[in-house]
Amino acid sequence: MQKGNTVLITTGLLKALGNSVKDLIQVDYTDKKVSVDTMANGGVDIASYSHYEPIAKPILLPQIEHSTNDAWQEIVGIKDEKKLSYPS
Repeated sequence: MQKGNTVLITTGLLKALGNSVKDLIQVDYTDKKVSVDTMANGGVDIASYSHYEPIAKPILLPQIEHSTNDAWQEIVGIKDEKKLSYPS
């Protein structure tokens, strides 16, 4: 990361690190959960994902909040036809 490389972390690691990541990125692990029925990747926002995969049975994902562009989701969960996306 110090050399400008990309760093990928899971929501589990984000939760375990807690506030110690605040100096690096503006991302908050919340206690909110969302049930999703589709996963998507390959884009930077819900309108540009290139691959969507329906899930046989909905799963609960933690909801992550980020208000700046210093962090982006690589894979998102989507809820029904409304295309509500949540980073996973």
